[in-house]
Amino acid sequence: MVPKIQHSDLPGVSCDYESWKRRGWCRLEEQVQELGLTPADALQHRRPLVIHSATEVSSIDSYDYFYVNWQRHTNVFNGEFSCCRLGHKTVTIDDNGLEKVVTIPCDKERIRPMVAALWERKIRHLTSMSLEENCLLLWRWISHKRMMLSDDAADDVASGEDHDDPDLTTFCQVVSRYRLLAYGKQDFVDNQRWQIEALFARTTEAFSDLPQEIQQQATQHILRWRELLTQPRKLLVQAAMQCVTAEGNLRMLRRLHEEEGGDLHAYGWPWGMSLLQVTIS
Repeated sequence: MVPKIQHSDLPGVSCDYESWKRRGWCRLEEQVQELGLTPADALQHRRPLVIHSATEVSSIDSYDYFYVNWQRHTNVFNGEFSCCRLGHKTVTIDDNGLEKVVTIPCDKERIRPMVAALWERKIRHLTSMSLEENCLLLWRWISHKRMMLSDDAADDVASGEDHDDPDLTTFCQVVSRYRLLAYGKQDFVDNQRWQIEALFARTTEAFSDLPQEIQQQATQHILRWRELLTQPRKLLVQAAMQCVTAEGNLRMLRRLHEEEGGDLHAYGWPWGMSLLQVTIS
C-alpha cells in the first residue's frame, strides 16, 4: 500500500509509490519477492498488487522487471539508505550522559552477500527446471545479476566507465554461461523453433491494431529467425548476441559481430527492434 502521505519525520516531504521505489530497503523487498524460488510452473509470473489509493490499483510482473525496472540506477545498491544520508555517523549518549558521534556501518555492505546469494540460488534453481523454462527465463536472470549488484548507477556511455564483464571474452564462454547447448544442439534448435513459432502467433495477434509498418517490421524479424533454423551455428551466434545485449556487454557484442559474423541489424526482437537499436536505447 503506497498512498500519498506526509513524511512523519521530514517536514514538507511526501511519501508515495515513487518515493517507495527510491528507497534501498523497499527495492530489496521487491527484489527478494522476485528472487524467490520459482513455482513448478515457472511461466506463471508473480503479479503483486500496488494500491495507490482507494480508486487506483496497479500491478507489475517479471517482464516489467526485466525490460524496465531492473537497471543499474534502479537496483538495490543505488537506492536511498538512511545510513548513507547520515554520512554513516549518528549521535548516541555515552555512560556519562554526554552526546557522542559514532560511526555506523553501511547497510549496503551488510546486505550485499545476502542479495548475491539470492541471485545465485535463483539461477541454480532455474537451471534445474525444464528446457522450455531454461530457454525462456534463465538468460534473463543471468544477464541481470552483475547489473543488479552494481554500485555505479550510470551505464557505460553516461559514466565513461566500462561495466563489461572482464571474465566474458569468447563466444564459447557466452554459450557456456547462458547454457545455450546444455541440452544438446538439436534441442537448442528445436526450442528456438518453438519460441519463434510461439512469438509469431502472439505477435500477429498483439500487433493487429498497430500501424502496418510496425507489423511488417516485426514479421520480417521473425521470418529471418525462421531462416536461421537451418543454420545452427549462425543461430547460436545470434542467440549469444541477444544474451550479451541483455546484459549490456557492448565489448562482447562487438566481438561476436566482428569475429563470429553476428548480425546487428537483421535479427532482433519480434516487436521490430534490431540488436543495435536495443543496445542504443
